[in-house]
Amino acid sequence: MRFVIIGAGISGLACAYFLKRGGHDVVVVEKSEEKGRCWNGGLRVPPNMTRLLQELPGSTELLEGKGTPCTGFLKSFSFQETTYSRDLADNHASQITGKMEFHEVIDDLGGQFYMIPHRDLHNYLLSLCTDEGVTVKYSFEVKDIITIRDKGATVISENNDHLTTDMIGKMDLVFMELTLTQVVGADGKNSIARSILLAEEFEETEHDSEESSFIASEQNIQQIPDLNEFTGATISLPIDLMKTDPELLSLLEDNHYGPNLYTIDLTYGKPAGPDNIDENWQSESPVKSILNHLVGYEPRYICYGEHQGIEFLEKYNLTAHPFRVQKVFRLVSSCHCSIQKIHKLPRYVSKHEQIALIGDAAHAIVINGTHNTSCGFEDAVTLSRLFTKENLFPSKNRSLLLSGFNHITHQRATMCEAWSIDSVSTLGAPPGPVRDGRNNFLKLTLDSNGESDETSEQIWASYVAQFDYDARDAVDEWWLNWAKPNIDT
Repeated sequence: MRFVIIGAGISGLACAYFLKRGGHDVVVVEKSEEKGRCWNGGLRVPPNMTRLLQELPGSTELLEGKGTPCTGFLKSFSFQETTYSRDLADNHASQITGKMEFHEVIDDLGGQFYMIPHRDLHNYLLSLCTDEGVTVKYSFEVKDIITIRDKGATVISENNDHLTTDMIGKMDLVFMELTLTQVVGADGKNSIARSILLAEEFEETEHDSEESSFIASEQNIQQIPDLNEFTGATISLPIDLMKTDPELLSLLEDNHYGPNLYTIDLTYGKPAGPDNIDENWQSESPVKSILNHLVGYEPRYICYGEHQGIEFLEKYNLTAHPFRVQKVFRLVSSCHCSIQKIHKLPRYVSKHEQIALIGDAAHAIVINGTHNTSCGFEDAVTLSRLFTKENLFPSKNRSLLLSGFNHITHQRATMCEAWSIDSVSTLGAPPGPVRDGRNNFLKLTLDSNGESDETSEQIWASYVAQFDYDARDAVDEWWLNWAKPNIDT
């Protein structure tokens, strides 16, 4: 089969590599320029993704050389509500309310948890694709995808270049013949491919002929908390630069994305305001665009300015104190800003089956969270593993295989979506009963007598459960139970 993958990000490149390695013809189209600078942010590689990477050449050297093992997960801080004036300014009343030491669970997961610079993982996957013979076409920004039942798909760029079935397509002044059998939308949070599926949801014929194959259960859709979008910002800077300021040394205990990269992600579980900016994955803005959101940030990431207002800060003379998060942001000149709209898609495959979505194009998983990169990578593994089964003609069984892809990935993503969105809501709770309840619950993990293993296991069970997943096993299980009796050989 022939695949056109829209987007040369982590998910798109991973999918391209696996499909090409499985014997398919693959073309990746990417809207950025070939020599565009890859954004210098950080990615989380949890154990479920590490295990998948282990089958790729050079992945161990990449993770150990460019990444940093994550030794602990959450450190949640709080303040005594009655001592704002003294304690916020002097930074003595903050206390850890919860933590998870990762070594307590990592041995049972079969893979390490790594933090790695985005550029290093991206360059690694791009190199694999190049060596495997994947064609990557840059400066091809998709503006539309036209799908017609039984007639294939046409991908149209902003320059009106066309890729269509059995047709000569002009791409970067190079003519080549491509038969497009499958389009894979890996074009991120502002996906053009996803817009096709969203439009289909409004068509009256949606419920006539596609009822069972690609429609997720209403129960699964309703599990996602009722949020519409997230806003966020990320900065990265050399650790050596932070070491020059003694007040910042305590921040260097974690958040390392490689030997010399420190990253801070800010995520707000609320709609974007008029001054919020949304950028693509390679773009950046002057850091001043986010500094006004940092008014009142306590040195350990608790934000009072958001909830108390500037009058509160001025009352206690807090605006005069150089809070450490603000200091870190002032060490850099630029940041990456994003607005992530939450789309609760009932399916990840178009009604005529010519488009399949992967990664952030499909999911509502928080982009700066734990699972968005790994779930996109799992999508790539799932799709490619289904379409590279031995003794199978994938073009004859495309409907069956895409049904399996949708079933497996939608079930997995729905769980991760619900968990990640709920986590942002819970961990970002303002002062009040919800936050107090959260803190009291997390304090159970701080037992100093060494008797908290069972308690910690119970508290972090839902988090760790997301790591105990293998996309390969999910495909093989579906294959044996549902597909094998029905394949057309």
